[in-house]
Amino acid sequence: MAIAEFSLTPSSMERRGSIGLAVGAGVLIAIGAIVLAVSTRRTDGNPSRIALVGEARQGELTLDLPGAVTDVRVRQARLPGRPIVLIDPGHGGKDPGAPGVSGATAEKNLTLAMAEDLANLLEQRGRVRVALT
Repeated sequence: MAIAEFSLTPSSMERRGSIGLAVGAGVLIAIGAIVLAVSTRRTDGNPSRIALVGEARQGELTLDLPGAVTDVRVRQARLPGRPIVLIDPGHGGKDPGAPGVSGATAEKNLTLAMAEDLANLLEQRGRVRVALT
């Protein structure tokens, strides 16, 4: 009874790795070719069908946007033309954010207080213009 022996040397491992990479790359190329073949096949021209990868489609999108905010006060810097820092505390209006543990404080009140403190500090330093949304 003969026992087969083999060993993996660094050079044979490199060859096996190269072969594995080549096979893997070949499989990916084959999959890509199938996807391209399927995506180039024309259907009945129904615009509601799903767009495939790489397929160009025409269409349009219309969004109704609210009017521009006009009541933003910009706190001026000591030197004109300085950069403006716009602080958006988040939440407010319809979105109060998360309630505090006690339930007495809403997140919007905390974020607004922190934003106003930051705006006041920046305004005192006078190096930038500051605005709150």
